[in-house]
Amino acid sequence: MPKEQAMQQQTVQSTLPHQIILDERKHLTATGILRMLHCDETSAAMDTSKGTLTIQGRGLSVRKVSLETGDVVIEGQVDSMAYSERITSRSFWERLLR
Repeated sequence: MPKEQAMQQQTVQSTLPHQIILDERKHLTATGILRMLHCDETSAAMDTSKGTLTIQGRGLSVRKVSLETGDVVIEGQVDSMAYSERITSRSFWERLLR
């Protein structure tokens, strides 16, 4: 992907509205999801327009994922949520010529 196109894609992704609604620590609805990284009974991680969101808990299960609209619904006991900066992978040549 050309550098110009990649920058445009990053700009569009960073402007997606991102919202989290947590109801009774058992029902989580999130918008602005770009990609699901993983989900199991104790954790879930997803790339959002505001960084990588990691959720820790018990009995977690994804009830709905729509990457077209960027919506995710997770049910289970949510114990914590944390954001980290999105790590963008660069090609071998980009790293070499840095």
